[in-house]
Amino acid sequence: MRVIWNQTRLASFTSPAAAAATSLNLSQTRSYYTDWQMIKDVKRRAICKQYARQRVRLNCIRKNKILPKAIQELADLEIGALPRDSASHRTVNRCAVTSRARGVLVKWRLSRFVFRYLCDHNQMSGAQRAMW
Repeated sequence: MRVIWNQTRLASFTSPAAAAATSLNLSQTRSYYTDWQMIKDVKRRAICKQYARQRVRLNCIRKNKILPKAIQELADLEIGALPRDSASHRTVNRCAVTSRARGVLVKWRLSRFVFRYLCDHNQMSGAQRAMW
């Protein structure tokens, strides 16, 4: 996590270093994502979405048995030229909060731990702890 100080926060300090940092116009930035694996997965999902229609079209041509073999092979070459991350099976279901890859409830994109915590504290709309 990169930490760069905000100008308004530094204004309260009187040290010469704070004054120098204030003149540089620095601001605090934090990463939106939990870790590098989540960033990688987000990039994969964006690439997958970008090439989805083209990939479906080429797969339909490739798997069509009525078309001549030459056209099927051309579609096969074209689909091979697409980026590897454009395939939908390369995306990993990760928790949106913790970036955990295992035990993820796909409907909510939350791991079982986070889901249970949110349900226990009445922060999940429409979900509650089982009682019998």
